[in-house]
Amino acid sequence: MSRIINFIIMAFLTLGTLWGIGFIWFAVSVATMTPPQTQASAIIVLTGGDNRIRTGIDLLLNDKGQNLFISGVNKQTRLGDLIALRPALAKKSTCCVTLGYAAENTKENAQETADWVRKNKVQSLLLVTSAYHMHRAKLEFNRHIGDIDITSYPVVTEGETWRTEKFWRLVFEEYSKTLLVWLNLGSDHQDKS
Repeated sequence: MSRIINFIIMAFLTLGTLWGIGFIWFAVSVATMTPPQTQASAIIVLTGGDNRIRTGIDLLLNDKGQNLFISGVNKQTRLGDLIALRPALAKKSTCCVTLGYAAENTKENAQETADWVRKNKVQSLLLVTSAYHMHRAKLEFNRHIGDIDITSYPVVTEGETWRTEKFWRLVFEEYSKTLLVWLNLGSDHQDKS
C-alpha cells in the first residue's frame, strides 16, 4: 500500500514541478513579447483587450497589411465608430476593413477568421491580441488556419508589467486556459479574452 501512496505523491510532485516550470516559461515569454517589424497580407484583431483595435488600425494605416479584419466585434459597433476613433481610417474603410460579429470567444475568433481568410485568399496574417492572450490565440488559429503564415503582434497594455498583481493574475488565468486548449480539453464557451 505504501508503494501506491509513494507513487501517487511522486506523480503529484512531478506534475506540480512540470506545471511550475511551464508557468515560469509562460510568464517570461509574455513579459518579454515585443511586436515584430514585419508586414502581412492581412491584420487580424481579436477584440477584448485595451488598445487591440487601435493597434490594428494603426498597422493598417502604416501599410503593415492590405486588409484589416476585426473578429468578435460588439453587434452595436459600426465602422463609423472606428472612424470616429481614428478619422484617418475613413480613406481605407470601404476597401480594406471588415468587422466580424460572429465570434464570442477565442475559438470562435479562429473559426470566424478562418472563414474570412479562405474567402479572401489571404496568405499571411499579423495576429493582434494582448500579449498574455497570444499563446492560446495562436494555438486556436493554428488549429483552424494551419496552412497560413501567422505572425504574433502582441499588444502590451500600459501598467501590465511583471511587477504588477494584475499581470500575475492575468498570466495565471491565461496559462491555465492555454494548457486546457493545448491538451484539447478547453471549453472556450465562457471565454471573452
